[in-house]
Amino acid sequence: MEPGDYTVSETVKAGWVQTCPPTPGTYSVTLTDSPVIDRDFGNRGALSISGMKFNDLNGNGVKDAGEPGLPDWTINLTGPVSGTTTTAADGSYAFTNLKPGDYTVSEVLKPGWVQTCPTPPGTYSVTLTDTSATDKDFGNRGALSISGMKFNDLNGNGVKDAGEPGLPDWTINLAGPVSGTTATAADGSYSFTNLEPGDYTVSEVLKPGWVQTCPTPPGTYSVTLTDTSATDKDFGNRGAMSISGMKFNDLNGNGVKDAGEPGLPGWRIYNDSNSNGVFDPGERNVTTGAGGAYSFNNLEPGTYNICEVVKDGWAQTTTPTCHVITLTDTSSTGNDFGNRGVLSISLEKTGSPAIVAPGGNVTYTIKYKNTGTGPLHHVVITEHYPKGVTFISASPAPDAGTNNVWTIGTLLPGESGTIVIKVKVPEPIDLSFTETGSVIGEGVVMVTKDLSTEQKPYWLKNRVTLSCDELAPVSKYATTKVSGVPGTSLGITESGSGVYSSDENLDLETKNKSIILKKSTNAEYKPTSFNFSDGFSVNFTNKWKQDICSRNMEIDAAIHKKISDATYIDDETISRVDKDKSIMNFDSSFNGSMYIGARTKETEISETYIGEFDVLQTIHIAKGPIPTPAPTPTPTPIWLPCPYNVSQGNTTEDAEPTP
Repeated sequence: MEPGDYTVSETVKAGWVQTCPPTPGTYSVTLTDSPVIDRDFGNRGALSISGMKFNDLNGNGVKDAGEPGLPDWTINLTGPVSGTTTTAADGSYAFTNLKPGDYTVSEVLKPGWVQTCPTPPGTYSVTLTDTSATDKDFGNRGALSISGMKFNDLNGNGVKDAGEPGLPDWTINLAGPVSGTTATAADGSYSFTNLEPGDYTVSEVLKPGWVQTCPTPPGTYSVTLTDTSATDKDFGNRGAMSISGMKFNDLNGNGVKDAGEPGLPGWRIYNDSNSNGVFDPGERNVTTGAGGAYSFNNLEPGTYNICEVVKDGWAQTTTPTCHVITLTDTSSTGNDFGNRGVLSISLEKTGSPAIVAPGGNVTYTIKYKNTGTGPLHHVVITEHYPKGVTFISASPAPDAGTNNVWTIGTLLPGESGTIVIKVKVPEPIDLSFTETGSVIGEGVVMVTKDLSTEQKPYWLKNRVTLSCDELAPVSKYATTKVSGVPGTSLGITESGSGVYSSDENLDLETKNKSIILKKSTNAEYKPTSFNFSDGFSVNFTNKWKQDICSRNMEIDAAIHKKISDATYIDDETISRVDKDKSIMNFDSSFNGSMYIGARTKETEISETYIGEFDVLQTIHIAKGPIPTPAPTPTPTPIWLPCPYNVSQGNTTEDAEPTP
């Protein structure tokens, strides 16, 4: 170069900045006769790479509002310029004074954390030319967890034993670098996940009616997370409430524990968890103490069905049968069960003899016994004698002033007694009956008369009643048949339409079994029409009928005279029957049909006349010879002599009545 004044400068490349010579960054050189050296130009990179290290709380790989920076994390740079930096308090970092070139930015992952951005391989590849690189963010979230179990500590020992169930829907709280609240699952488990290292406190929200059994006071867990999750942070609880009551002997059975009524020890009280009314294996139960008290303790909130197992020979007196109790935050008391011995009584009554003649004696035997397990109080036995029965004697004697009341008082379980009573049944009744009268007129005739001196068999139904305070009255019966007294009877039937006249005398005496009939009858057939007030009209066209039948049970005899389908009857009849004989005299004129019959056990006669006849006849049946011979029998039609069968003797009513 020739001598002279020169200026030396450089052209700065993009991404670089000049560091020498000083401003204006050029050299002014004057050349004379010597070379000029050391006119140097210094440069360094002018670019940067920056970003944020943040706590990606929701793990979505994006820095959302409210997600804080993470300080003191190491960020590495490799490339034309390599280096290491630490994130600032707000989580930011920057590599400056970088020259253009290809760089790799990475983070040093701390224990207990997981990277959420950038995407794998988790580094940034950056090529710098003339512009700096920003927003090279690294997102991280905690990789640790705290978990445990919320369980029902049934035995209260502070340890989760086999068979102790989890408790769902309890609130567990977490306080620390990450705070939160969760509810226990169906099996009682809980878990806080995505936690960063740090110091945490885990606690539970205690529900009403429960008490905590673990952890030990203050009842929380202090957990420091570094690089390993924490497990088995269990919370044990048991119920803090109770159900209690009394099991008592309800002596008066009023369902209330009165003064002086003692407790009943040794009775099982149970929670009928399946409500089937029966104590099943596995159902929680207790036994009443010496004073009859019971208590279910350490109960959790819920509904309980508290029942008793009733012992044989006892009956429950209190209601309801079981106590349905819902516990929320307060214990339940006064759930009492009253019982008394099963109350029952046996009562029997018999009579002897089974059949007795009128005026005879009958002995009644009454037996009673307390067949229950509880005493009976104010026991009274009352005899109800049938009408007409006469009291004779009793052992033991009845109450003073009575012949039918026995006051027993208190009858203890197993105690019994017998009462024997003798009575006299009614004598036969002697009655007299007389009827005298006459009838004349025209129209319709319907006459029926039944007379008897027989006393038929009948039944005496004797009732005894036992009453007491505890039970409804109990009655028993003894039935005795009073045999009949044979006698005599007379049946009269007349009917027909037309002109009618009759004179009649009837006398009956039961004492000598006597029935006497004196009767004259004149009847002529003529149809009759009659109009009733309601407009109903009837035509009567029945011909005349006369039926007279005597029966003598003393001598087993019957006499029967019957005229039917007659256009006229002109009749005179005398019938006498008593305990020794039966006689029928009649003088009959008629146009129709006539049956005449007589029977004894050994003899039977039957006469039939159809047409127009005059019949004069006497039939005499007696003890001993008959004064006149009986008429010659005619062929016997199918007929019913009268509504009696002499072959049956004096028994007309043998069926025992239903008590």
